[in-house]
Amino acid sequence: MNNSGQCTPPSPNEGFIAVDAGLDHVLGLKSDGSIVAWGNNSYGKCDVPTPNSGYTAISAGEHHSLALKSDGSLVAWGYNYYHQCDVPLPNTGFVSVSAGYYHSLALKSDGGIVAWGSNSYGVLQIPSPNTGFVAVSAGINHSLALRSDGSVAAWGYNGFGQCDVPSPNSGFIAVSAGYNYSMGLKSDGSVVMWGNVYPFGSVPAPNAGYVAISAGYGHCLALREDGSVVSWGGNDYGERQVPPGCHAFAVSAGDRFSLALTSVYSTWYLAEGSTDGGMETWVLVQNPNDFPVSVDLTLMTGQGPFNPPQLQGLLLNPQSRRTFPLHSYVTTYDVSTLVQSYDGAVICERAMYGPGRAWAHDSIGATEPASTWYLAEGSTDGGMETWVLVQNPNSYPVEVSVDFQTQSGYLRGPREEIPPRSRRSYEVAKYVRTYNVSTKVTSTGGKVVCERAMYGGNRTWGHDSVGVTYSANFWCLPEGCTDGGFETWVLACNPYDEPTAVEMLFMTDKGPVKGPSFTMGPFSRRSIFVGDYVKTYDVSTFVIADKPNIVCERAVYWGNRTCGHESIGFFPEESSEADVAAARAGSGLSVERIRKAFSAWLP
Repeated sequence: MNNSGQCTPPSPNEGFIAVDAGLDHVLGLKSDGSIVAWGNNSYGKCDVPTPNSGYTAISAGEHHSLALKSDGSLVAWGYNYYHQCDVPLPNTGFVSVSAGYYHSLALKSDGGIVAWGSNSYGVLQIPSPNTGFVAVSAGINHSLALRSDGSVAAWGYNGFGQCDVPSPNSGFIAVSAGYNYSMGLKSDGSVVMWGNVYPFGSVPAPNAGYVAISAGYGHCLALREDGSVVSWGGNDYGERQVPPGCHAFAVSAGDRFSLALTSVYSTWYLAEGSTDGGMETWVLVQNPNDFPVSVDLTLMTGQGPFNPPQLQGLLLNPQSRRTFPLHSYVTTYDVSTLVQSYDGAVICERAMYGPGRAWAHDSIGATEPASTWYLAEGSTDGGMETWVLVQNPNSYPVEVSVDFQTQSGYLRGPREEIPPRSRRSYEVAKYVRTYNVSTKVTSTGGKVVCERAMYGGNRTWGHDSVGVTYSANFWCLPEGCTDGGFETWVLACNPYDEPTAVEMLFMTDKGPVKGPSFTMGPFSRRSIFVGDYVKTYDVSTFVIADKPNIVCERAVYWGNRTCGHESIGFFPEESSEADVAAARAGSGLSVERIRKAFSAWLP
């Protein structure tokens, strides 16, 4: 049931570490200690008190809400006719909390329980001794508590036997009180139910391997150790229809609706995108798994984030691919994309086409943001355009500095605060006009994602690439062609304040050919035309530097420059960022070690 929007989490739907379903409202706890509430706000049960920070636990009742602060105090709000929101004094030392129909339970650090609100059917009459408890659960008109010895105490209304804990009353590790029935989870992974359980039938087999339980109004949820969700009982509103491929780490059953917290399995960032001026942007998502995967897409524009409902909870069938046309959802010159999968890993690219598909370019996404990005390629002379695209995927603003490296050295670029979950485009020609320009983007206060797009010939061609987040002392560039009217350019950038010696080796179908050797000055950029050294349809490039200070890309053009493509270089996996740090400190990888490894190739 979603009559009050209780099944529609607010955007951004991420960062939750706990969730609890009430009658028709929901509380969600974020990793930053804030609470998000949605659904029916009757009696103000969704109006989280300020300051909305420092919370560590939540519980949603029938018409009221409870939350635990990191200092051990409780906060209560919503319907208070029976004083279920009047936390008894002293309001300190609490470690967990549970909101029932018209009563509240809370556990103290000394193992004692405090109960308040309506005492109908004796739901506040805690069995003695009131000590040694480790968990509590408040139902409609009865209460459950778990003792440290694995036994369960139950009290309140017992018209259906919901307080008659089955024998043996031992080995329990969790309890959940529902509507006139009770659930208990045993240490062997089995689930025990008692009370009015006839409408539910038996626990789905195999009754083993469960790690969490939640008792709703007329249905039950249980979580298996593999993350799969099992449901049974009533299904009048689809409350038992677990989404295909759902892998969760927490579940909560409400009144005819269900919630599950799923881990973000993979995240992809695609900084570039434009859907105005006749341009198309397509996000391409591949599911290589043999099971279905669900994904959410968030569009980040110059005006902030946009979460089209049609792009949330999308199901990708096993070993399939889906294509999402962003121009069908937003019209803007500046749009980045965040893709999150929840049930398995996916792979993402982004393709762009110009008006009438006169040009096109594509890039794989980035899997994580960073505070430093290098973009070796760039040209703003001879009718060429270079654009640096910066995506801020954070929920807070980030300060960004853009600096350029040219054949003449360093040039300061723009400084700007990028708003939360938004995108900025920087036209490099506004700051420098040159055939040779690289870009370094740094951020403070948060990490960002960067790409660089280039256009030429009055936009008859275009190419794009994601940046890299590291420099190195050797790079591999597999693609290259210098025959049949093809041009290949290697773009090298030194973004540091010290000179770096560089040598190049070309690998062809006929063997290695020694390339140029040169010294790159501080904060500089060089463009090497491979056709000056070798003419062949098959050429790869290997770049070696005496310091781990170089960033390399490769561009290829053909058809009298009516077409072109470009890519970042490859920094061999065995040379990790730790190796680079060691090399910069004077140990670990060295030019001598690299030359020795590739001695058979070097003339």
